[in-house]
Amino acid sequence: MHESGSPDWWKHMKTIMGLKTNGKSCMQGLANKITDGDCGLLANTTNDFFVSVSDHLPRLNKSHKVFDVNEELLDQYVISVCTTFKALESEC
Repeated sequence: MHESGSPDWWKHMKTIMGLKTNGKSCMQGLANKITDGDCGLLANTTNDFFVSVSDHLPRLNKSHKVFDVNEELLDQYVISVCTTFKALESEC
């Protein structure tokens, strides 16, 4: 983020989300280049792209299990605060 100019990045994100409006939107410039200035069409085109990323996946329904977690297996990957503290302390 530091190298990419995080203040500018955040300004652009706020503009995309509609949290900040100023006289000249960077989204309007993008719409001018891609969709002949139509911001609504740009939004729909962007949405269609993101939908297409997962279009090939089967749709979830209420019968699908969200998580089927093996608790014993999961315990192998849980690192306690105490273990973390001891590891960091030994590095000093």
